Amino acid sequence: MTEKLSKWLGLHLREVVIVGVVAGFAMVVIELLLMRHTEGKQLIALAGCTAGALFALLGLKAQGKLRAILAAGLLAVAFTGLLGVYFHLTHGEEEEEHAALTRLARWAEAQTIAHASEADAPKKDAEEGEEEHLPPLAPLSVSGLGMLGALGVLARRQG
Repeated sequence: MTEKLSKWLGLHLREVVIVGVVAGFAMVVIELLLMRHTEGKQLIALAGCTAGALFALLGLKAQGKLRAILAAGLLAVAFTGLLGVYFHLTHGEEEEEHAALTRLARWAEAQTIAHASEADAPKKDAEEGEEEHLPPLAPLSVSGLGMLGALGVLARRQG
């Protein structure tokens, strides 16, 4: 059984890698949508992952020069992942500080209102904190998927 699987995998590794890349991009798109990571610069990640999945899918049947073009597109998607890491490292800290100050101001405002219960203010803070988190692994996974997809698209079938 292991020998048959090994032989089959040797013949179809290119397709397995590409399908895995498409599935990976789809998972990142789902993560971005669930985290409501869909405004402004955040759209770069969503568009990049969608394009990456499409380029990889087209790469399954592409021939000749089109494979090189699709691989270049996947490398461009990989670059958007590195760009995302930069945005998360530089702008994420500023946004987190701003969000923390905003939460503190809202909490203080809630405390001054007589009819606001103490239980509601912490609940609002927790909900807002969830919305402010940046997807931790998305940018690097986009880069990895783009590079792996480019290799899969460029690979030639053995056998």
